[in-house]
Amino acid sequence: MVVQSSLVPDFVGLAGPLAWWHAADDLWRWGARVGELWADDMADPATRARTRADRLLALIGHARQQSAFYRDHYRGVAQACPDLAAYPPVDRAMLMGRFDDWVVDSGIRKTDLMGFIADPGRIAEPYLGQYAVWTSSGTTGVPGIYVQDPDAMALYSALMTQRFVSRMGPGQSIVPGASRMALIAALEGHFAGVVSWERQRRLHPAMAASTRAFSILKPLAGLVSELGQWQPACLATYPTMLLLLAREQRAGRLGL
Repeated sequence: MVVQSSLVPDFVGLAGPLAWWHAADDLWRWGARVGELWADDMADPATRARTRADRLLALIGHARQQSAFYRDHYRGVAQACPDLAAYPPVDRAMLMGRFDDWVVDSGIRKTDLMGFIADPGRIAEPYLGQYAVWTSSGTTGVPGIYVQDPDAMALYSALMTQRFVSRMGPGQSIVPGASRMALIAALEGHFAGVVSWERQRRLHPAMAASTRAFSILKPLAGLVSELGQWQPACLATYPTMLLLLAREQRAGRLGL
């Protein structure tokens, strides 16, 4: 869902050269990641295995070099060890407890981030001018904070694009800006779904008129009524909500 806004390079409505540059950069990164995924799909199993191994070692090496936490946590594992089972696991409490040592950008500090995520008006605002910030709901007892750089966001978008396109049937298409899209999610915090959604709307304002987000906290009858009026061609939400909406559709109350 979120990535469909990046399928067409429509930058209409952007305010100023910097905004244009961010939108173009986002589109370029997304295209590069899509190309990598397609190339990987077409490669033979041996090539994919080598690519996987190289990426894994590069990822772990970067973490050990740039993150004080991982340098300490992996000190008992040999350099360039390819066996994931050899690396001690981590959990959310451990990472949140040593947040400033965990992140690889020394400019990111947990105290500052806590102030950032406390303000719902800053949802999808680029943190430090470049990072997307997500939080978890904390249902496990330890809320998580996740800071994503532009390359990570481009990779997530590329993966979603590939999944979306591969599942479309003959003759099906979604044209961003022409087809209405809807998101039903928790909108009241810096959660991954709404941050990704609003980030794309900021980068590509031309999609704003054809996209709408609905709070999952709204009573089901109200959601059914508003969705019926909006008539989205593409809908993204949680599996539990999709099940409820499917039942409403089957009962004839939704009418999409």
